[in-house]
Amino acid sequence: MKKTLILIALLAVNFDATVKAQDQNEQAIITNAATKFLILSSQEKWLEAKPFVQQAYELGLTIYTVSDPQFGPIAYHYGAVQVALREASSLLPLTQAKNNYQQNLGDNSLQLIPVLGDLASAYMLAGNFDQAEKHLDRAIELASDEYGKNSTMIANLSSRAGKEFSEAGNYTVALELQDQAHEIYLGVLGPKSPTTGEEAYQLSESFRLNQNIYGQVTFLKKTVDSFDQPEKAKNEFERTVHTKLVEAYQSLEKPKRATKHVLALAASIAYQDKLEPTLLVKANATYRSRGERTKLEGFVLLKFDVDSNGMVQNINLLELEGDRKLVKLAIGALKDYRYIPVVRNNKTVKTKGLETKIVFKWGA
Repeated sequence: MKKTLILIALLAVNFDATVKAQDQNEQAIITNAATKFLILSSQEKWLEAKPFVQQAYELGLTIYTVSDPQFGPIAYHYGAVQVALREASSLLPLTQAKNNYQQNLGDNSLQLIPVLGDLASAYMLAGNFDQAEKHLDRAIELASDEYGKNSTMIANLSSRAGKEFSEAGNYTVALELQDQAHEIYLGVLGPKSPTTGEEAYQLSESFRLNQNIYGQVTFLKKTVDSFDQPEKAKNEFERTVHTKLVEAYQSLEKPKRATKHVLALAASIAYQDKLEPTLLVKANATYRSRGERTKLEGFVLLKFDVDSNGMVQNINLLELEGDRKLVKLAIGALKDYRYIPVVRNNKTVKTKGLETKIVFKWGA
């Protein structure tokens, strides 16, 4: 009997040692996976980072309780990666992280701010805008209490959420958040800051998606104001902004206001070696009629010049196939085309004798 008890005791000790060794091994795996995740996530390589943080999360569920202080950060990082990859399943780990932090750190912990911000994003991905606003408001409240109402922390939270609300089609909330972020950046960083300019651009995009072209133009101009050299588009982002301003002014039938943005594009190195003008805005030429017998199809071949401001001049008919009514429609459309003119010796020049064929198809 005594030997049996000793054997049982030895087995218990060995089992306990085995469990501890296994736990230590799993913790080492979690630590290794977390290290690799942090390296990749710092480079925003979310797809590559996900398997490591997922491994840490799944192992964490086996050796920790969801209320264990060591589990909270693992759940948060896993949820944050899922949000970056636009996965609605991020709701579960982020909710676990929020509850864990509240239990271990308190309801007013600053570490809750990024968790709540990501949780708001997760709710938006799931289509629950009310919960998204609720968690975002709490994150902003915590940040305001600690850093002040005009801190860049709040601007960052508002900017990100505003963009996500805009992508989800909720423009009322999006514009309110993005305008708040822009005002903070403007006050703290100034109008020439790239961050201020980027936020103005995001506002312009929300106005565009909401079909408010005047709002779009207003904030595209503020974006241009943030450029070091507004008269010269130096990179792809600046070319995009100037191009959208040209498109907006052309649609508003204010081509003269578009001219300085056309010239800013022409000054870009991307257009220095062009032999012909680059078409920037192409107007649609369509013909519709209520009468079945008056459907018109065909094409119009036109000859024209492009002046040094990229505007179309001296339009002449070269060839017509179809009804003569199409000529007037084609010429009207071509007048609304806008080009980036050819540059010679750092100056824009007129180009003569260009040709274009405008094709008409019923209902196109």
